[in-house]
Amino acid sequence: MPVILKKVQSLLLQLTDILSKNYPRAETIDKAMQLLLDYSEVCRVYYFELTPSSEHEYLASQLFEVCAPGIEEQIDNPELQNVPLLPYFESWLHAFKKNEPYYGDIADLPDGEREILEVQGIVSIIVLPVFWDKKLVGFIGFDETKEKRQWTRYDVEILNKSSRLLGRLLSAHSVDLALERKNEHFRHLVESMPVGCIELNSSGIILSWNSSASRIFGYSEEEVFGRPISMLTNGNPLVATELYENGGTADTTSDAPPSEEEQIVGNESATWHDAVKLLQAKRKDNSFVAVRWRIRYVKDSLGELARFIILAEDITQELEQSEAIRKSEELFRNLYERMNDGVVYQDAKGKILRANMAACRLLGLNYEQLMGRESFDPRWEATKENGQPFPGEEHPAMVALEKGVYIENVVMGIYSPLETNRRWISINATPEYRDGEEKPYRVFTIFRDVTDSIELKKKLEMSQAKFLAYASTITIGVWFRDEEFNLTFVNDSLSNIFGITKEELFKNNGQKYEDFVHPDDRDLVMTMHKRHIEKLENVSFEFRIIRPDGVERCVQVKEIYIATPFSEILTSAGYMSDITDQKVKMETLTSAKATAESLSKLRMSIIEAISHEFRTPITSIMGFSTLIQNMLEDEELIKYASLVQESADRLYQSLESILCYASLISEQSTVRPRHLNLKAILSDILQRTSIQAQEKGLYFQQFIPENLIIYSDETIIKSIVEQLLENAVKFTAEGGFRLHVKAVKNKLFIEVVDTGIGISDEVSLAVFEPFRQGSEGISRLYNGTGMGLPIVFKQVELLKGTMNYHNNELGGLTLNIVIPIEIESNMTFSRDEKPGIQNVSDLRILYVEDDPLLQLLMKKSLKEFDITVVTTPDEAISKISENSYNVFLLDINLNHQLNGIDICNLIRKHEAQKEAYIIAVTAQSKDLLEPYMGANGFNAYFTKPFNHNSLRETILKHYSLVF
Repeated sequence: MPVILKKVQSLLLQLTDILSKNYPRAETIDKAMQLLLDYSEVCRVYYFELTPSSEHEYLASQLFEVCAPGIEEQIDNPELQNVPLLPYFESWLHAFKKNEPYYGDIADLPDGEREILEVQGIVSIIVLPVFWDKKLVGFIGFDETKEKRQWTRYDVEILNKSSRLLGRLLSAHSVDLALERKNEHFRHLVESMPVGCIELNSSGIILSWNSSASRIFGYSEEEVFGRPISMLTNGNPLVATELYENGGTADTTSDAPPSEEEQIVGNESATWHDAVKLLQAKRKDNSFVAVRWRIRYVKDSLGELARFIILAEDITQELEQSEAIRKSEELFRNLYERMNDGVVYQDAKGKILRANMAACRLLGLNYEQLMGRESFDPRWEATKENGQPFPGEEHPAMVALEKGVYIENVVMGIYSPLETNRRWISINATPEYRDGEEKPYRVFTIFRDVTDSIELKKKLEMSQAKFLAYASTITIGVWFRDEEFNLTFVNDSLSNIFGITKEELFKNNGQKYEDFVHPDDRDLVMTMHKRHIEKLENVSFEFRIIRPDGVERCVQVKEIYIATPFSEILTSAGYMSDITDQKVKMETLTSAKATAESLSKLRMSIIEAISHEFRTPITSIMGFSTLIQNMLEDEELIKYASLVQESADRLYQSLESILCYASLISEQSTVRPRHLNLKAILSDILQRTSIQAQEKGLYFQQFIPENLIIYSDETIIKSIVEQLLENAVKFTAEGGFRLHVKAVKNKLFIEVVDTGIGISDEVSLAVFEPFRQGSEGISRLYNGTGMGLPIVFKQVELLKGTMNYHNNELGGLTLNIVIPIEIESNMTFSRDEKPGIQNVSDLRILYVEDDPLLQLLMKKSLKEFDITVVTTPDEAISKISENSYNVFLLDINLNHQLNGIDICNLIRKHEAQKEAYIIAVTAQSKDLLEPYMGANGFNAYFTKPFNHNSLRETILKHYSLVF
């Protein structure tokens, strides 16, 4: 048998024998590791326990170590406790997670690992993971400190197998240590603290207590055994089962013991709660003592409540002192922790002992990472302002320790791993002495972040150079004056504006420019200049100059004050622009704007005049043609009257479209939103469209949600839907069309789909232009102005919506409109109480109209009512004072100083008439009347020309009458 094989077998047999014997666990581990040391012939074998860490994934702490003779032990080295695996040993962790060993020469390892291991004198290394219940709990390491070691695959495999044998024992030992630590912590907490420790069963009966409890309450343990805890709390149910049933949600304070949240006691689990009560406890002698009670509950292995443990602390003498201490500590803690400046304490060797949060933030490390670091740690990568390295021995803290003097305002650049960049800090270091000692025992260092200042200083220097270069080349004249108002800089552009050299501008203490100011503007310039100098104001003004060549120019000047960097000194700066050409252009633009505004007003005046002068006669034509049809019996004459009616309707529709479009493009239309029941306001349009579709033999489908309440402009919404439906009826010969309206997420969607002629490619680009149709010229197939879609397009724009269309695959057109709206839910509209009118003849109407034809037409059209007609506002006012009317029909433009709006206001102020139903019958636009609509104004309005039957129905409907 080869010697090497015998050696391996011997190792495994000896290792198995040691592990099988009943030695104490720690002694067994030491013996086993000594065997591995002898076999591997390395300098050191050790075991590190791994503790999970949220920041570094694991923290490693050395628990066991055996060394060859002459090798320095590291078991007591504090640097080998709580060592972060990340980021320094990332490759180790990567191998451990795959249950693989990690080994090699230190010189070949990554920089971070090499720097840490070389300090310990290690030349070669192999580390093997240890698992417990499939969880990584530690690793066994083999160090060679004398010479490089070539680890063979065979060596690695043997050590790995041996380590796995030993790993079970090491893992168990770690568990034992954890349990021992927890139990020891609990025992120490109970025995060492000067507080009473009371054990209760789940019903609050006392099972045991300690001597501190006897001292506090005056009872011996025998006297209280088996008695309820309420005997001490004067009947107050301190714990009982309430705490457990409420999940420990008793009154809380921040005074709970700073212990671990869970401890393991046998097969029971105990949980501390921040449940603290301050009560007056009753002593054996019937006196009272102030006690702070801390409570925990203990569950058995089945999770059931087993018992309570209470810590009772006598705070009678503490209460007065605690408040003062609390305030003092709070003041110090707030000052220390909330300082913007970083604060660290370092020992005589420069190691950091304590740091505040600002120090952690400024240095880019957490508290644990800072502890133990030294000022000359190379990881700081400290530099001076000139970019040279900052030696550790020159650090202000080290100088203060060495020389025993206060060091201040030393600027240092350090590398911040948190921000992965360089940060600049200004450091002050103060040495501290113990009484009777001449050498400082520690140093107190304060530093603040001056990164922004340093960077700003560099940027400022660069910006100043750039600005001066820029100022020298721009076309605007620029100058600077110092704090004593002496001229320090002028650019070429400024000298070019004045037509003199830069040197000349410096004459007369920098006031040479005054010689070129226009005589009429000198007072203005001197006044503004004086305000700038004496009141330290920024000023801006314009004036004229006369150059040496006699040319007059207009300039704009602004003089401002700027703060000198890193001081409070103000200096003056200014710039000058030659605005002569701009002045000429501005005067031209102002004249053009005035002309355009005048033309716009003229256009709107023409539109309003046309509107009024056309609507009134068309109203007469349409009204009388209707009356003639109703009065005639001759069928041929009735047909002629009907043709007159149709022609008037067509003329009205054309005129209305043109006027509406003109108002839209003149931006005179106003959106006046209100809450609308969408289906209700569209009912008349839908009914009329259904009749038109039936007459052409077309189907008409409509999909509108019931009780959909939106907030938008009623007139515009109705006009959009009506125009789209009229288009669908007009351009559809067969089939039919569909209207689909819905509201989704504050948007109103309107879609009309027809089976008509669609839109050809030839007119697709002009479909939203006025006076355009699918067929044009002398051979066009459809009547109309072609204003429908252009009006809809402008109205949708007015509501800030969008509109698009596309031809359907099987013929016809789809029009889509999206309008932003507000949607209201569960809104109802109240009904006004109507006066008690029983018969049509009881209704008294006053009609105010200056046109004789319309007066006659209204009398004939509303002959069933008691109607009175007056021509002037004066007659109307007289009638209102003498009589009582139910309904008022008011024209707006009465060719008088007073108009229909004035009469409406007078009616509302008249006590007997203020509840009357007032209707505006006018040729004026909706936008003009909208502000006067409502309970304190007009109840409704009819735009000329109007349908008298519709007017009649509106009045009857208001009074709930049927005629």
